[in-house]
Amino acid sequence: MDRETFVATFGSLFNGATWPLERAWEARPFDDATTLRAAIEDAVLTAEHSEQDALVRTYPDMATLITADEEQAGAISQDVGSFALENLAEEDVEAVRDLSARYAERFDMPFVAYLGRTDSFDAIIENGVRRLDHSRGHERRVALTQVAEIAGDRFGIMVADANPIGSAWIRKFESLQ
Repeated sequence: MDRETFVATFGSLFNGATWPLERAWEARPFDDATTLRAAIEDAVLTAEHSEQDALVRTYPDMATLITADEEQAGAISQDVGSFALENLAEEDVEAVRDLSARYAERFDMPFVAYLGRTDSFDAIIENGVRRLDHSRGHERRVALTQVAEIAGDRFGIMVADANPIGSAWIRKFESLQ
């Protein structure tokens, strides 16, 4: 693929940011999907701090993500998210809004976290409260890792058919839920 096609093909991995893909493209050729994924991750993790911080800021905070209605959710994320977050009580919504506000005040970035299909609301709150105790430098790394996890999940969905064994295993696991 030429650079433009590559960036367009994988453009949905990062909420509008293309520089990780442009840098990953430079690492071609890729032997397989795993090598491509590693190149994308390395592009993110070796970038300048200002680029990394700007990348994290392109993601919605947890309060926005969790409280979005179906239409809003489609506009801010194509991810599946957690099944455990439907029908939250008002006190749950207020708790995540408070946590997201405290996080933004402390770290000057959104409270971004990868949501697995089975993540619970309590786990999200516990994780966020724990993260509030981190140093700024530590939390920068954690937030960036969460962005990489989100992109990795999106990548896995995009290339699922490129790895039939892995795809079959994941489908089998998902059918158990």
